[in-house]
Amino acid sequence: IGAAQSIEESLSTFSSHIKNVISITDRADEGSLVLIDELGGGTDPEEGQAIAKAVLAYLLRRGCRGIVTTHYTALKEFAYAEEGIENASMEFDMNTLQPLYKITLGIPGSSNAIAISRRLGLSSEILDEAVANLSEGGRQFENILITAEKSLIEADEAKRQAEQLKTEWSTKLSEVNAER
Repeated sequence: IGAAQSIEESLSTFSSHIKNVISITDRADEGSLVLIDELGGGTDPEEGQAIAKAVLAYLLRRGCRGIVTTHYTALKEFAYAEEGIENASMEFDMNTLQPLYKITLGIPGSSNAIAISRRLGLSSEILDEAVANLSEGGRQFENILITAEKSLIEADEAKRQAEQLKTEWSTKLSEVNAER
């Protein structure tokens, strides 16, 4: 679902989005694959999160499978608590903030909005105030996600190096055994 505003039909981005969601929920069943980008977006974030969570719960009860993208913390938390949903995220290079185009299952991603805004040159004064405006829970959750992402990337790199060493030592062991 993309932005499909229409002055002729008096549709805001949110109204257009919800019309598509209504169409999906009216037809969804256990044989459906539902794909929704930024469910509940384009409106007040608290109401958008509430609607998105209710839509997801409804689709789960209908037995659907799907992929739903979100930046809403409430939906990331919902996925941890609800049977039948799994978080996933797109990995980013934490130094360059460039996407790595690799999906990680089981961990939601952090939005990196403040870090990306900083990298693109938004004023430090504005960014410092933005950080101060984050709720304590939101700040903690984002910090946990960032730490988990870094740990996962480091663990993947350590695993890759260990596998490389294992291969090298196996080759050397085979050469030594052949010489013996």
